[in-house]
Formats: sequence, C-alpha cells, structure tokens
Amino acid sequence: MTDDIRREADARHLRHVEHPTHRPLSDDYEFVGLCGEDALAAFVGGVVDLTPRSNGDDGKDVTGYFRDGAGATIAVPIDVKTFRKPFNLIVEQGKVRRAAIYVLASFDDQSQIAKLLGWEWGSVLAAQPMKDFGKGVVNHFIPKERLRPMSDLAERLVFHGKCACGAPGLYVRFEGSVKTGKRIWSCHEHRPR
Repeated sequence: MTDDIRREADARHLRHVEHPTHRPLSDDYEFVGLCGEDALAAFVGGVVDLTPRSNGDDGKDVTGYFRDGAGATIAVPIDVKTFRKPFNLIVEQGKVRRAAIYVLASFDDQSQIAKLLGWEWGSVLAAQPMKDFGKGVVNHFIPKERLRPMSDLAERLVFHGKCACGAPGLYVRFEGSVKTGKRIWSCHEHRPR
C-alpha cells in the first residue's frame, strides 16, 4: 500500500504546484498526510481514499459512524492532521468544521508509518486560541497532551466487525484484494504489527 500512497502523493504534489492556494508547509507533506489518512482509515475499518482530487478532500479524510441518543447511526467526517513533530493539533482559522472530528497523528520518516495520537471535536477546536506557528498561517490549536485518547474515539465508533477475541474490531486487514478480499478484524491488543 505504501507504493500506492507514494504514487498518489507525488501526483497530488504535481497537480497542486501551480494552484494559487499551494503552500507546502514541510518536505513531502502530501506523503506524510496520506500516511496519516491511511492510519485513520485502518482505525475506522476502511481503506485510504487515493482518489485524485484537484481541490482537496474538503476536510474529510474518512467517515466515522456513531450511535445518537435514539440509537440511530449517524455519519461524522473525520480529518487527520499528520506531522513529523506533532506538538499541537492545528487547523487553519476559518476552516474548522464544527461538526467534524479532528485527529492528530505523528509520522516517522524511517518507518514511514503514521501513529494516531489523540482527537477532539471541531466545535471544541474552534473555541481554542489561535497562533501563527511561523508559516504565515493562523491556526486554532490544542496541545497534544490535552487531546482525547484514541481509545475514547474507538469506544464511540460503531464498528462493522469483531476481533477473534470478541472485542470490537478497531483495525482491519484484507485477505486477497482490498476490493474483493475478506476483511479480518482485530482489537487494539491483537492488531497486526
């Protein structure tokens, strides 16, 4: 999958070079971001969306499903922000979606793996202080230490499978192709490493 992510990251970079809103904030940022999206997709039991988009994903990397008070399943957009040095969850001023969930992830260059660190509701993030972190972009931010744990998000999500131990499936892998293969679910303790 990393090769597919690399190809799409390179293609997105080339598509956006001449775009008026193109602001590369770090080296290889498209690849770093897609690796975070891949980790988030695996967390919710899906597959990273590598669809070419010239105008971005509108702040929705995956959709999470939750039960409301009446027991109905509702869809909530989830957006991951991935950084090599993830000190804060940051979202640009004016772009926070109050009904969305935002996740902070770290990226390790050596392993090329993103790790999900914590999350918060967009409505909470929108009420946080703002700061320019040195790139000329003002962002709402929450320090990493103040984020909700990913285990809390896992407990709220409606999953579509169970681990062999009987716990809710938090991670999924495929036997065969992603589109036609069998989904194998695992809990956090029994996830593939």
